[in-house]
Amino acid sequence: MKSESHGVQASGRGPEPSKAELAELALLQERFRGHRIVRDVTRARGVRYTAYGATVDVRPHAIITDDLTELREELEQVPPQELKQRACRVAGQGPVWATR
Repeated sequence: MKSESHGVQASGRGPEPSKAELAELALLQERFRGHRIVRDVTRARGVRYTAYGATVDVRPHAIITDDLTELREELEQVPPQELKQRACRVAGQGPVWATR
């Protein structure tokens, strides 16, 4: 099962995310436009969050964690000047500046 809520992709079966969790994920997606953020649920591992870089030059390119706070902290490690200078290509659209 796949669904999208607040611009965040969710997949797998399991507990539905809380409103607070959805709000946090949407905030992260808005703030880190150079990444695609996914909430995934598997039987073996439970809930996991993944942030994939929209292009190969986005750093960090992939973050996988079961802790939403850790996901935010890792995304925040990118220096602000690097985010402002990097243009990310979004499928079928022109450049989108990845800024906080």
